[in-house]
Amino acid sequence: MMSTIKKLTIEEVKAMPPLTNEEKKIIIEAKPVESDDCPFMTKENLEGFRHWSKADDKDIRRGST
Repeated sequence: MMSTIKKLTIEEVKAMPPLTNEEKKIIIEAKPVESDDCPFMTKENLEGFRHWSKADDKDIRRGST
């Protein structure tokens, strides 16, 4: 499966028409799709990751080193 990502500016998003009820329904009912790019992660797999705020004792949000 191939996906395409298009980056939009906030102005472009604001200029778009609002989502229809059908589009909202599709989003709400969407189920995750497993693929080689995004495999299912078990609790044990997830425990191997550190929380972003603990990464190298850096505050990533403020860009400090």
